[in-house]
Formats: sequence, structure tokens, C-alpha cells
Amino acid sequence: LNDKMRIELTKVANLESEQKHLQNANVKLTRENDKLKLDLAKLSAKNIELEAKLRAIELESGQKKDGFATLIGKVYRDEGELTELNGLDARGGGLVGDSHSTSRFVAPNGDLILFEKLMHEEGSNKVRYKILDYVFIEKQSEKEVIVVSMCRLNKIDDSNLIVKCIYEDKQFLDVVLNAWRMNFNTEKIEKIAINNVDCYNDGWGLDRY
Repeated sequence: LNDKMRIELTKVANLESEQKHLQNANVKLTRENDKLKLDLAKLSAKNIELEAKLRAIELESGQKKDGFATLIGKVYRDEGELTELNGLDARGGGLVGDSHSTSRFVAPNGDLILFEKLMHEEGSNKVRYKILDYVFIEKQSEKEVIVVSMCRLNKIDDSNLIVKCIYEDKQFLDVVLNAWRMNFNTEKIEKIAINNVDCYNDGWGLDRY
């Protein structure tokens, strides 16, 4: 073979080698692209799973995205200071232990229960309330009632309980749908099992005298 032919053959060989290299690189890129797509799909599925779990936790705890989250941490003396409560009816509250309290506000579709800490002002008998946590409890029917600080756990009075139950004409309401407990240590309202929970029917027997 003359020199010219050798040069041409070398060029062809180089081109074939380069083409093979490009093909291999393309295969590698395709595999990496497929892997990235798979990883992205896994992340998307994981994100959907996490969002579902978050929604389940919100529903389970009763703490929905209901517009009341900004209440937490606020300190107030009169409910008129809390714009989040506009349109709700104040239904009073009560002490829980020596340094905590509850307040109840009623909406058309349920009750908002605030868990608060008493803040005594220095040099004054006036008290302000710091909102630690809350639970908004939806009501599906008129038979459902929400009882605060008048319930029992294992037949023992527990003023920290918040319970959604079915009203019946008897001394203790024991058809319990949901139950929460105000935890002084964590300063949170925590959902608990409904086993062995019941509530006093504060109106029971009054029409019998």
C-alpha cells in the first residue's frame, strides 16, 4: 500500500474508533438519563407519600390548615384582640391546673379549643393569656358534642382531656369519637387513644327533679 492509502485507512480507522467512542458515550448518557428519570420518579413518589402522611397527621391531630395557626404564641387579654377569631362565638373557658386555661370558640362547623398559659402582670392582678396550642374539632351532626375538662380516663377524672363524643341521655357519655389531652410538659394538645375515655353529661338528671 502506498502512503496515501495508508493515510486514508488510518483516517477511516480513527473515524470508526471515534464513532464507537461516541456510541459508547451515548449509551452511557442514555443510561445516566434513565437513572436520573428513575430517581426523579422515586423522589416524586416520595414527595407524594410525605404529603399524604402530612395530611394524615393533620387530620389525625385535628390541626388542619384552618387559618388559626397564627394564633400560637400570641398573648392577649381580650378575644377582641385576636382577628383570627372574627366571626366565631366565644363560649368561655376555664382553668386547667394552676397555670393553664382553655377557651372555646364556636364556628358553624365545629369548635375551636385554645390551650393557654396564664401570664400574670407584675404589680397587677390582671392576667393575660399566651396561646400554646389549639385544636379545631369539626362536628358532623347535632348529636356530636365536644367536652372539655369534664372527662375521665380509666374512670379517673382528668381535666386535661378534650373529647368529641355522641350525646346520649345518660350520666356518662361513652361513645367517644376522638380524644385529645393537654400536655403541660410539651405545652401541646396531643391526640390519644379513645379506649377507656368517657365524659360527664353535665345536664343529666337536671330535668328529673
